[in-house]
Amino acid sequence: MPRKPGFWVTTEETRRNFRNGNSKHETAYIYADTYRKLKQLLKEYLPLSLDGEITICRERRGEWGEWYEKWQMVNNKPKIIKQGWN
Repeated sequence: MPRKPGFWVTTEETRRNFRNGNSKHETAYIYADTYRKLKQLLKEYLPLSLDGEITICRERRGEWGEWYEKWQMVNNKPKIIKQGWN
């Protein structure tokens, strides 16, 4: 069964939870059932990201390996700035 597409994001909230001992990780893994739904979540999480970018890791149908895409906000819209095989 393929893994669900997702991304790791570090926000002020996730960093605060890590420092307070409420979480084992400084980042949160956000995933969705489909790539389309994941792209919709980007609009919510990109402005919250501390470094201003998010990397999506996913499997592509008919391909072997893991595909990645680096996203940033460009003119208030999420845009891929780099992509390739991981």
